[in-house]
Amino acid sequence: MQYGRGLSVVIAATLLACTAARSEAPAPEAVAICSSYGFAAGSPELSACAAKLDPLARAGETNRTRCEGIRQQAPATTTTGGFPTGTGTSVGQSDAAYRLCLSERVPPPVQLQLPGGRTVTCQLVETHIQCY
Repeated sequence: MQYGRGLSVVIAATLLACTAARSEAPAPEAVAICSSYGFAAGSPELSACAAKLDPLARAGETNRTRCEGIRQQAPATTTTGGFPTGTGTSVGQSDAAYRLCLSERVPPPVQLQLPGGRTVTCQLVETHIQCY
């Protein structure tokens, strides 16, 4: 009996966590983009648009956090007798590694049907959403 009760608690906690995750407000960037395309504030269409863009915005935030450590690898060149020994990374190498990291784990592009009937495609480019 005790095993069954524990399993019930785990299932209930999981369902509660999933419900809470779904009720999160969309990322501000997603709402701003949808508003800029003419979706009315507070409308169900704005909410649907922001919900489509939200995974892109959240992936951008996650990638930025995940990859920031790479960017922070400042040049650590040591010197011996006034001459650099060449150890460490250059700013260019750190920046290139950061940009490469940002290009990983990118969600697929999203298509939006705009209020005027036009369709745009939005994708995550480094840390921001770009629509065209």
